[in-house]
Amino acid sequence: MAFSSGRSRCPTASGGIGRWNTFTVSKEDAAFFNLRCVINGNSSGYIQPGTYRRLSHDRTVVMSNTQMEVRTNIECFLHATGRVLINGLGLGMVLEGLLHKPDVTSIKVVELNKEVINIWNDICADNLPLMTKLTRKWARKVGKQGVWSRDMARSRRDR
Repeated sequence: MAFSSGRSRCPTASGGIGRWNTFTVSKEDAAFFNLRCVINGNSSGYIQPGTYRRLSHDRTVVMSNTQMEVRTNIECFLHATGRVLINGLGLGMVLEGLLHKPDVTSIKVVELNKEVINIWNDICADNLPLMTKLTRKWARKVGKQGVWSRDMARSRRDR
């Protein structure tokens, strides 16, 4: 499967939307982080030791190509067929995976990075109204839609 955490080719840079860089997670850091995820009830957040890419904004990691990011985007990859619209390029993991999927015939990407950076730094219930607005906006033009982290945001709202 072409959809993997190691495929992103984002440059190391800083600028208007934040800072792109490479980071390494040691075995010790991964063990500590994974233990913290278990304690907090976030079983999907685990990470393996390795080298990854990330976009940071105001000291917050907005996105990365860790296993958690792959898991939270896999539904889009699995269900995508025909013409696909991606709202937000992110690190390009979904796009790159879909480019290798034979039953995807066309892909369009819409990215409004300033708004995404300002609103979606965190996975939280505060993002749900904008997610709803985006899905309603495109409902007549596209078939099935998925929104990254919507289920996780709903579960945090319901706690």
